[in-house]
Amino acid sequence: MSTTVLEQQKWPEFFQNLPRTITADQIKIEVIGATIGSQTLASHRHLHGVTFEPKQSLLEIQMEDMTHVIRDSREIFIDEQEGKVVAIQVIGPDALQHILTFA
Repeated sequence: MSTTVLEQQKWPEFFQNLPRTITADQIKIEVIGATIGSQTLASHRHLHGVTFEPKQSLLEIQMEDMTHVIRDSREIFIDEQEGKVVAIQVIGPDALQHILTFA
């Protein structure tokens, strides 16, 4: 598995093409932070879509019965295996880490 930093100017195109770069239809979302510890927000949820709004640096993950929104994204790391995205780590405000794992 290889991890790369996604340059900010590539974020809109990356998320627009994301459905073609993952093979899984389920997602797990974890949020990690100094004050909240590690929290699992969603596990084994069917992924419906991902939308990125560049003007607000807003990432929206739509699942079967919920939506997770990450505002003011600071950094994005991509984990790939055999050319497919298996996980995305988004660093948001206050250094919160949002880890999206596709299975």
